[in-house]
Amino acid sequence: MLYYENLVWYNKTHSAIVDWEADWKISDKPAYLFIEDILHLLTDDRLETVSLSDIAWKGKHKPSLVQQGIRYRHADPYIPGILAFNAPNPYNDKYRMIDGKHRIHKLFSENVKESEFYVLDFEKLIPLFVNESEKNVRQKSYR
Repeated sequence: MLYYENLVWYNKTHSAIVDWEADWKISDKPAYLFIEDILHLLTDDRLETVSLSDIAWKGKHKPSLVQQGIRYRHADPYIPGILAFNAPNPYNDKYRMIDGKHRIHKLFSENVKESEFYVLDFEKLIPLFVNESEKNVRQKSYR
C-alpha cells in the first residue's frame, strides 16, 4: 500500500470544482469523489494503455506548478493512474484524470507517450460524488 505523510494514498478526493487552472465542475455545485469509494473498481480488466495526449488533468498546461513539492518528488509514474472515460473536462479530451497528476507529469518529463491506466466509465462514477458538506465530515474522520 502506498503512503504519503502517514496517510493512506486513497484518503483523498478528486474535486469537481473551478480551481486555480480551469473549470472542472460536473454540475452547478462543487462535487467530490473519494478515491476510497472507487478502489473496488480498480481491477486488472480495467487497465488500458492510453495516449497521454488524450488525458485532461489539473495542471496539464501549467507543469511548473505541479512539478514541485514532496508529492511530485515521491510520485512513481509506473503506478497506474485512474481515468474516467467521457467525463467532462475543460480540454474536451477523451479522458479525465481522477488520480495521478504528479505521476503523469513525471511521464511527460521523461517523454513517455503512453502508459497504463485504470479506465472507469464516468457514468458509473457520478452517483459516488458527494457535496462539500459530506466531504468535510468524511475528511475530519481521517485525522
